[in-house]
Order: sequence, then structure tokens, then C-alpha cells
Amino acid sequence: MASVAPASIAPASIAPASVAPASVDCKAVAYPAAGCMSRSEWLALGVGAQDWDAAHVHVQTAELTGDGTPEVVVQLACPWPTGGSPDVVVVFTPDGSKLLGRLRENLWFQRATVTTDGGRVTIAGPTVAGEDPLCCPAHHGQMTFRWNGARFVADEVVQTPS
Repeated sequence: MASVAPASIAPASIAPASVAPASVDCKAVAYPAAGCMSRSEWLALGVGAQDWDAAHVHVQTAELTGDGTPEVVVQLACPWPTGGSPDVVVVFTPDGSKLLGRLRENLWFQRATVTTDGGRVTIAGPTVAGEDPLCCPAHHGQMTFRWNGARFVADEVVQTPS
């Protein structure tokens, strides 16, 4: 099972070579794929750069598509000036040039754990459902995705009250 390693990435930083290819700025490629504001959009709101710059992505590599080359798996939560946002997981080719998938079903995860094993990606943790306020998930969710030769598909989606 691959481990999750935090990659604290400021605007022009590079993820550590032991986690992702040194030529990939994981924050720069993952934010647009996840629908996050760019740094310039954030600054245009007049809220200052500190929160955007402090946002983290978690990066791991794992062979998921069967081609023998590890893909780059990035977990993040888009910074928003008005509050939190759900965790998003995106998968890229090893050089970061092609988005292979944005892994999601209709679960709003906060502080999820992302693991890879046997060509599968599993996202698990607190999730919002029913009458839960967005701040306070009272359910546990788990989603498992696999590559079907063309895209990532959900093999399993489970949500239960905590």
C-alpha cells in the first residue's frame, strides 16, 4: 500500500522528488483540475495571499492504469475565503501533463484518508449527509475507484452514520 505524504507547496514550489516527479508542480496542475481558484483569482478578491499560499496538497504515486508507470494522485481541499470545501482527489499522468480523472461521487469528504492498493484508489473518512451541516460531518463514507481502461469508475460507494 502506498503512503500519503504531505507536500506543502507554495505558488512556485515543486513536490518532493520522492513523492512525485520533480518536474511537476502538483498544486499548479491539481488546482485547475479540481475547480479551485488560481492564486491570481484569489488575490483579485482582495483577501490576501496567506491562506491560499498556506493551502496544502497531499501527493502519492501508485500504478493504477496497468501501464507499469506510477500515476500521480493528488488530494486537496480548495481554499475558499468564506469557509471550507470538500476534499478533492485528482489523478494525473506521471509528468502531470494529462488529467486522468477527478475521483468523486456525491460524497462531501472532509479530512479524508486516500490510499492506493492493487490498482485501486480508496477515499474514506468523515462525510456530510442528510441534515449534517457542512461544518460538521456526522457520517462516514468510503469510495473505491479503479481504472477501466479509459477512465476511473467507482467500484464501491458506502455512507453510514458515525
